[in-house]
Amino acid sequence: MGALPLDEATYLRSGGEKGVPFDGRRKWRMHFPPGGDLPCDAFWSLSMYEPTPLGEFFFVRNELDRFAIGDRSPGLRRNADGSLDIWIGADNPGPDRGANWLPAPPGPFHLFPCAYLPRIDQLEGRMPVPHPGTYDD
Repeated sequence: MGALPLDEATYLRSGGEKGVPFDGRRKWRMHFPPGGDLPCDAFWSLSMYEPTPLGEFFFVRNELDRFAIGDRSPGLRRNADGSLDIWIGADNPGPDRGANWLPAPPGPFHLFPCAYLPRIDQLEGRMPVPHPGTYDD
């Protein structure tokens, strides 16, 4: 994999719960509190990858052709308090959440949060990446 050096980008992997990959048949929400975006001086993104039986990871084909979402995604909607919710799952979460939806396959997937030109808080792990949790409507 071609990757930038650590001072230019951090590439993290959120593989799910207790080593079990996330499952797109469940509904997931990744919540960034106000001021809690990944600390960086360029941009951040959250990419979705589907694992293969050989341990490779590939982008997930989906109806939106959206393979990542981040602070530069067109139409991204913040909550009134400045926090941000990313809705993750195989099913569209509805019109009020669609702008912040990262479509998942109807099976296992992994999330890769990336920060470009990360700040020292990110590099030293003092600013943890939020972990997605399941939700019910």
